[in-house]
Amino acid sequence: MVDKKSVKKKTKKEKVEEKPFKGNSKYFSLVLLIIVALFLISSSIYYLIGSKGFKRGGLIGDAICGNFASEETQDQCCEDMHENDVTIACEGSWKFVSGNEKCQYVCQGSLPFCQEDSKTCPNGKIVERNPENDCNFDPC
Repeated sequence: MVDKKSVKKKTKKEKVEEKPFKGNSKYFSLVLLIIVALFLISSSIYYLIGSKGFKRGGLIGDAICGNFASEETQDQCCEDMHENDVTIACEGSWKFVSGNEKCQYVCQGSLPFCQEDSKTCPNGKIVERNPENDCNFDPC
């Protein structure tokens, strides 16, 4: 027979250690909710950057210059990034070419070099990049 005096009552701490998730289910649910919310927020930001919801998505290299609002500050950014580059072909300056989304050294009196690609408009017309329009596509 078991002596009642020798039986030790369990403290709250011992009870929690036996069933670690029983009392913490609300905490676990809250942590899971926060993780899901952070995932949704980061996915939304990634989508906006990829779909050009922001002005420019580039955060490194020449594309970062596209984050500036004016052409002057974009060009100054290109000048600063390429100040140590050697250019011997002609007299000119570094310009940010928005259609190419990168800096390009442009000789005085000439137009920037554009990527050789085209876009099909909804009406079926094919347009190419226009160096006179900062290498952006001609309007449909």
